[in-house]
Formats: sequence, structure tokens, C-alpha cells
Amino acid sequence: MSRAATMGTCHSMPSLNPPLYETFPTYVAAGVLFTDTVTALAGTQRRKKNLSGFGGKREPADKDWLDTAWRETAEELLGWDNVSRALLHTFRTTLPIRNVHESAGYVIVQCSFETLNHFLCICARQDPSPLYNRNPLTLLELILDRDPNAYGEIGGLALLPVSPNPCVIDRLFQGDLRRLRAPCLPQSEHQ
Repeated sequence: MSRAATMGTCHSMPSLNPPLYETFPTYVAAGVLFTDTVTALAGTQRRKKNLSGFGGKREPADKDWLDTAWRETAEELLGWDNVSRALLHTFRTTLPIRNVHESAGYVIVQCSFETLNHFLCICARQDPSPLYNRNPLTLLELILDRDPNAYGEIGGLALLPVSPNPCVIDRLFQGDLRRLRAPCLPQSEHQ
């Protein structure tokens, strides 16, 4: 199925994730990586000023790493301060996981863009996000409709190529991006 074919659907998915309380009991942090293995969703961290995935530290109320991963993802993608236990339960029982990796106490939950769309459809029925005029339903809405002036832990979103890795931004393109923030001259002054 093409990427475009899965970017805007809201349909039910089967319950695929049994409780995972025993796996990685000493984890420190967890997050979700949305990818189609060609591209991956990333966000700009406002404090560190770099691109990253979505995740963060374990909190005492988190039952396990899956709760941490989904809670942090909802907080960072939608700007919510509190993610309810009921919503976390819905995520863990309805959203399929493609793969899970653990490295130095950090658990990475890998999910497809189709899973991201289902995640967004679930979130659309929740409280409004302070980062959007209306809660996004698709990957494109998530990236393009984000309010650039709203404050959140994660700023703008982007799709990055998975390979080659790491992705390094060309210095000339960095200059182009810096110029976007500068005032533009009227078209007649460019000639």
C-alpha cells in the first residue's frame, strides 16, 4: 500500500498489544518512532534546538515503557499537559507496534504511519490541542497545520530520510532556511 493511501484514513485496528509490564522493567525513558522505513517523523526540540524523535523520561504514574512512550508522544505531538489513563489504555490496546528496541535504558517503539493516523483519529476525539486550530487527523495535517507561534516542547515537524543516516543539513540550505526568517524585499528590488 502506498504512503499516500495510508495518510488519511480513520478506521478501527485490532487489539494487538498484550500487557508488557515485564519487558524492560528497569527502563529509564521511552518514545515512539513513526516510520515507513524510508522516512521518519521528527520534531524540533525548542530547548535544545535540534531534531529528534518523540519520547521522554519515565514518570511514577507510568505502568510500563509503553505508557511512557505513548504519554510522551501525545504530550509532544499535541501539546497536552495531561494524558489520561483511559487514553493510554486505548493506545496500548488498539495501536499496533512494528518493533521495539532498548538501548541504555531507552525503549524505542517503532510504529507505521498507518498507526500514526489511527493515533491521531483517537486523539481527535479528545480535548483540543493548543498547537492546532483543530486536532489533526492525518500525517500531513500534523505537519502542515501546526501553529508555528504556539508554545510546545516540540516545535515544527518534518519527515526525514532514514538512509543515509545521520542526516546532515547542507550549509547552503541552512543559509536558505535562515533567510526565510529575514524580512523579504519586494520583488522589484530583487531585479
